[in-house]
Amino acid sequence: MPDDYVSEFDLKELGIDPVLVRILCPWAIALVGHDGARCWARADLEPLFGVEGGEE
Repeated sequence: MPDDYVSEFDLKELGIDPVLVRILCPWAIALVGHDGARCWARADLEPLFGVEGGEE
């Protein structure tokens, strides 16, 4: 998966429940990959990552 997208598996690995995307980032549009996993543009999920997850 390109670095500018985050899958629901990536979120789970980071300890973030994918359900929070709909609550904290309602503007984020979910796409479905070939494996059936949802993914979102990383820029749309910035509120989930906070300052530590952003680029330096």
